[in-house]
Amino acid sequence: MDWIELIEAFLAAKQHAFSLNTRRAYRYDLMACAQVLPTLPIREITVSHLRLFLDATTDLAPTTLARRKAALRSCFNWAYQQDLLDADPTAKLEAIPIGERHPRPLTEKQVEAILAAISRKELRNRLLLTLLYETGMRVGEALGLQVQQVHLNDLDGGYLRIVGKGNKERVIPLIDASRSVALLRKMLKTLGRVGPLFRGDVSKGGRHGELTSIDFFNPGRGHVPALGVFVFFDAPFPFAFSSCSKLKA
Repeated sequence: MDWIELIEAFLAAKQHAFSLNTRRAYRYDLMACAQVLPTLPIREITVSHLRLFLDATTDLAPTTLARRKAALRSCFNWAYQQDLLDADPTAKLEAIPIGERHPRPLTEKQVEAILAAISRKELRNRLLLTLLYETGMRVGEALGLQVQQVHLNDLDGGYLRIVGKGNKERVIPLIDASRSVALLRKMLKTLGRVGPLFRGDVSKGGRHGELTSIDFFNPGRGHVPALGVFVFFDAPFPFAFSSCSKLKA
């Protein structure tokens, strides 16, 4: 069994155990390892080889390194349990320390400046960032929204029915998200009755179908000079903020 066969078999087996974003991230990490050790047979991989891979990427953030280790551990532990390996080489991998993370929220003034910098023609981008700001949704939750999960009304704005972490469903009221409601009404007029609410823009280098957190955090260009805040508008999605004073999560 080579690297590609192992990765595909592992991800297929974990299709219902891992979220789509986790599978995509693990595929990326495992393929990166495969590129470092392309000719080494799977059964000959040792903890020293995996340390070599992780040491080659020490310039990455500790959280990214920890995720890469988690991908390796999960994959090789699965392969060992399936009798594809004689031993699990990840059993002796050292833990990667992750310091305590403190949120650094933007002020409302900064967020308003960022939203104002997005062209009104960029309806999709304005809607996404406005939703994050007014509702406190996670990026992955917002990008996973389907048209049929949007329920608007004239009484209190309506609500969104989303699927969050652990595939748990929850309801997001829109009573305090008037700007999001207005933008949602405009967006829904451009879409069909089903399918992703946020879709790739092929004309800007994006792709068809539902976008992911990886798309969102893929940088482009742009900036708000008065605040020194960078906002990325180019393909495939703008990166502006992950939290602000109004966000709840």
